[in-house]
Amino acid sequence: MSICKGRTVSDSANSKFPFYDSFGIATNQYYFSALGCKNKAVSNELCGICLIKEEKLKSATINGNKLKDKDGKRIWQPRVLHGKIDEPIPSWSEIEFGSIYNARLKTGLKISTEMPRKKAEQTNSVVENSEKPKKRTTKKKEEVVVNNVLDELKPKMYIDTSNNEIVEDIIKVEVRPIKIDNKDYYYNPTKDKVYTLDFNYVGRYDKKNSVICTDYPDSDAEPSFT
Repeated sequence: MSICKGRTVSDSANSKFPFYDSFGIATNQYYFSALGCKNKAVSNELCGICLIKEEKLKSATINGNKLKDKDGKRIWQPRVLHGKIDEPIPSWSEIEFGSIYNARLKTGLKISTEMPRKKAEQTNSVVENSEKPKKRTTKKKEEVVVNNVLDELKPKMYIDTSNNEIVEDIIKVEVRPIKIDNKDYYYNPTKDKVYTLDFNYVGRYDKKNSVICTDYPDSDAEPSFT
């Protein structure tokens, strides 16, 4: 007997993948990688399981490229057959490289392989002088790490070294892109701090009024807006 030519999809993590928005954040829209059936064909080049999935399509309707049952409810794609492996991908199928997949890419959505995968690594370093100073001053510095941004906003390690103080403690601050008054900033939601795109502190974000309060200095002692 020959091998089944059925084309199917799975809800498993290695077959179902999310699209990402322009900031690299996963959306609620997905696509599937096609799976070829490995069972033996029993009829019409299909196995028994694929024949059952094909039968479910006979009572289904297509509305706006969405596959629906007789009650108008959307049919979950792993439950039906997506044609045979040597046939075109159906218009309603969310399989990779199908019409729905290509249409979502044209809207600006990205696939996982296009997103940056490297994460900034946190490093602990000790600065030592050949001669020990009589008085040693220490100060906490902020390390700003940007998560879930496009390639043009790749993660940066930022430490202010404008003075000669010895850095002992590093505070990791996670920020995300935000648009305030039609301008792009980085925003730390933990303390409502706002930074420019080159990591200069601007002020605190007043979420209720959607404005930046520049009167607050960059101090951990200042309260957050809640």
